Amino acid sequence: MLDSGAGVLADWTPGRGDLGIFPSAFADYCSTVMPRTILEHHYAAELLFEANGTYASAIDKILSYFITDLNIEGDEDELGTDEKEKYTHYLEDILDYRTILKLLGRDEACYGNTFFSLHVPFRRYLYCPECFDEYPLRTVTDCEAFHFRWSSFEFHAECKHCGYSGVWKHIDRRDTSENKLKVRRWNPKEIDIIHQPFSGRNLYIWRINPMDRRLVQRGYPHILEDTPWEVIQCVKHSMNLLFSDNVIKHMCEEPLAGSRMQGWGKARSISNFRQAW
Repeated sequence: MLDSGAGVLADWTPGRGDLGIFPSAFADYCSTVMPRTILEHHYAAELLFEANGTYASAIDKILSYFITDLNIEGDEDELGTDEKEKYTHYLEDILDYRTILKLLGRDEACYGNTFFSLHVPFRRYLYCPECFDEYPLRTVTDCEAFHFRWSSFEFHAECKHCGYSGVWKHIDRRDTSENKLKVRRWNPKEIDIIHQPFSGRNLYIWRINPMDRRLVQRGYPHILEDTPWEVIQCVKHSMNLLFSDNVIKHMCEEPLAGSRMQGWGKARSISNFRQAW
């Protein structure tokens, strides 16, 4: 407590008012419900974003304003007009970069964080280990003659060529169809960050949610067809997925130096939680 000569000043520390003469402005009910974990932070930020339609609409309008047309530059000898047009067509018409940037911006505006990666398409084939006859996975699952079944996280089928019945092997081949290359946004509520405070390096882990695990366990053909084998192995062994370096991109609202966020960004709605409340 300080005495300035003009009167008694209230102690600003929450819960330490001067016998109720001047109650602390910081000791309010809002302080008791503020998020205290990263997961609570995400849920609260999501609720505040979706509960206020005016705020969400304003964010959408701001994001749309700053998404500009493409400007592909390069040496004319190395990057000709035809090549520029090809890149422009791909980014605008096939990948739809404007929509992607807007969605990534909304995630960052809401959660203070956005995670995304490129999903490189592939085609999964099964082959008989005896005669090496090979078929697309969907052909084996859809044709009753193969007697396909998914058991113990292995492909079981009967070969029409040599009669072998048992576990079949798989092989994944990259799909070169450019229209199948997708940008995947990751749910921040399913991401864990292991932060190195000195180098600033982050390791990212995907906590595979129960719904995705059940889909793999039940062996739905369209799930087995497109799910990376690393994810299937994680589900098999009840583990989560650690991303390799440079596989996932993380953009965030950088917190103040005094906020130990362990690699996370802080949503602006949480920074202004009292006002929002």
